[in-house]
Amino acid sequence: MAKACVKNVMIDTGSSADILYFDAFQKLGLTDKDLVSLTSALTGFIGDSVSRLGAATIAVTFGEEPRSKLSWCCSWW
Repeated sequence: MAKACVKNVMIDTGSSADILYFDAFQKLGLTDKDLVSLTSALTGFIGDSVSRLGAATIAVTFGEEPRSKLSWCCSWW
């Protein structure tokens, strides 16, 4: 993920938002320049809202060569 080896990933197939915490964003070596600004907030199930720092598209490679698969995901911070 973003040229970093990530060993554990939680996948929530029922989620409508892909969220990556900012400390994980930084540990992947990404910077503010990788973010696209967003003005809307995320709203939780009980009506609480959280401001987003932005969104970024990140390359994710699953597996190792020769049987790897490259995909792109968009995450919000």
